[in-house]
Amino acid sequence: MNTIARRRLVKAQVIDVKVAKTAVNASKRQRAEAVKVLRKDMAAEHFNQLRAAS
Repeated sequence: MNTIARRRLVKAQVIDVKVAKTAVNASKRQRAEAVKVLRKDMAAEHFNQLRAAS
């Protein structure tokens, strides 16, 4: 295998890793966003229950 072919292979692997990392970060962001929304909804529900009780 010559140097150019080896470089192309390495470059392709690096790009694959970048794509995979981007996908992981996107799913982490989505999960964080979902948690934030869920927490906000739960807090609102709790607050409404407290207000209804008083």
